[in-house]
Amino acid sequence: TLKVMPTIHTISAIVLLYVVAAADFVASFQITTTRSSYNIQLRWASAVNEAMHSSSEEETDDAKPIQLPAFSPVSWLRQEAWASMSRHEKETFLEHITSGNFQSDRQDVHERYYATPARFSQDDIDFGNGVDRVVLGRGPRRVLILSGIHGNEPCGVEAVKMILQKRKLFSGNNANVTSEELSKEENWIDKLEMLFDSLTIEFMLGNPAALRQNRRFIQRNLNRLFDINTLCDSDLADQEGYRYELHRARLITESIRHADFVLDIHSCSSDVGSFALPSSLDLSELLAEHLPVKYVIESLVHACLDGGTTLDAALWNDVPGVCVECGQHTHKDVVSRAAAVISSFLRLQVLQEDGAFATPSSQSLVKPITMVCTNVERVSTGFQWLKKFPEFHFVAEEEPVFRDAERGVVKCPVEGGAFIVMPTAQPVMGEEALFWASAK
Repeated sequence: TLKVMPTIHTISAIVLLYVVAAADFVASFQITTTRSSYNIQLRWASAVNEAMHSSSEEETDDAKPIQLPAFSPVSWLRQEAWASMSRHEKETFLEHITSGNFQSDRQDVHERYYATPARFSQDDIDFGNGVDRVVLGRGPRRVLILSGIHGNEPCGVEAVKMILQKRKLFSGNNANVTSEELSKEENWIDKLEMLFDSLTIEFMLGNPAALRQNRRFIQRNLNRLFDINTLCDSDLADQEGYRYELHRARLITESIRHADFVLDIHSCSSDVGSFALPSSLDLSELLAEHLPVKYVIESLVHACLDGGTTLDAALWNDVPGVCVECGQHTHKDVVSRAAAVISSFLRLQVLQEDGAFATPSSQSLVKPITMVCTNVERVSTGFQWLKKFPEFHFVAEEEPVFRDAERGVVKCPVEGGAFIVMPTAQPVMGEEALFWASAK
């Protein structure tokens, strides 16, 4: 009798096929996500790890390639984004997941306030002081309003507080709305509850710990963490000590991923009126033109040197979004501008029957000036302004602007000249010194 002994190669191939089949089956049916604690529990982790990282010398070139999940494995990444990733990107992504890199300690727990219309009319909502997320309404259209992404920019948080306390929308409809106008009760006209049937409104505070300390961030600039590689890399976050901001970025990304439109409220170091920075989606640019702002700067939010802004996350999730800079951090009117922008944004989101933005006929806005960001300058060693440039100052081509140790005197590089946007008052090495923009 001839006994045929299976070779080591044959056994390895059979085992690998079983591992792959088990991984694919479990990945399809046993992914569980606990959103409240944001622990992504992937039961197929060990199987995928073994299949992906097998370094057996017996593995043959004819082995079946690893089957990747057909659907996005995490709640904050849309299916369209997952489908657009290359095989290598997906494998890298899964490697982070299966190493436990989506576990979060949630050391900074805040209450989530979900309000029915009846509860909303009775409760006082202390947004920003223990409550970092408020969800109102139950309409089919979901909008997300972010504030406090940088802790030293509290204008959006204060504006949201005021809107929630008043339970009304502010009627200010111009880019130069004042704090005196904000203080008049007759200028708070539309009840917030009127939006509840049409919208689900989520107000979210970006960086609560930084807000409490009035710091831009605790460990790392939160508005540079919104890209797939950074969101996945817990090991690097632990090494460099920015686990807290990474956790906040993941929570915010999940909310962005489920929104139909995003508004992100900021302030800046320059003394200037409100200006809007839409994402590159057409709907973003269209809505920005209807907000109470002086300028609309296209392409700027995607020109940041290190990328990873909230609107970058919105873009790769195919969600329209607009960031609005409401003026100088400490300006007396910065909160009123933020309240006017938020109120106008919410009114616009109640769409007309044809799907167009519902621009109120009584709202006579002066159309903002639209520009396009062309490039950006980085703060390098020895950076120094040659003179003080106000926001949106026009600089002629080849006009000297600043100097640094690497390039010496730096001149305006844009043919025909350009406008200076967001010139930094407090230069930080490696960050943006200014953006160049041209009239559209």
